[in-house]
Amino acid sequence: FYRAANQTKFDYSFLQEIPHQRPYPLEGYLMPGVYEFNKKTKAEDILHVMLDRFDRKMTSEVRLRLREGNLTVDQWVTIASIIEWQTKNRGQKPFQARKIYDRLNQGIDLQLPPAPPPYSGFKSYQNGPGLPPGPLNNPGIESLMAALYPAKAQTNGTEHP
Repeated sequence: FYRAANQTKFDYSFLQEIPHQRPYPLEGYLMPGVYEFNKKTKAEDILHVMLDRFDRKMTSEVRLRLREGNLTVDQWVTIASIIEWQTKNRGQKPFQARKIYDRLNQGIDLQLPPAPPPYSGFKSYQNGPGLPPGPLNNPGIESLMAALYPAKAQTNGTEHP
């Protein structure tokens, strides 16, 4: 499966901006969910089904929100992967997204614990502001939507819950 993911060429527009040197180029784009395949299904076919599911999430509304937020698809997926990694509570995901965007906009580091492999060398306290070099996992739809629609900023200076 890993060999197919790293060696097969897939023709999806959202994959075009992924840097070639990324250790796992499809990380972040394989939609989690329940899939049913028979034992003879080729890894390439499984990957196509997972990427097709992600592609269906790339609606015109999503593309518009990304343009309005001046985000690439890869930045969006990377932010969603941080939300997925840091926040298991669905209701807190938009607040985690707001915290990430606020820190990025202020030019301060994200204050994350060491990232999981393959980016375990990325430590936001040492690497400074900015996103990790790529998605940390394959985020689910709630994290993707939270990254697209973060909580509104509070104007009284208090922290989000």
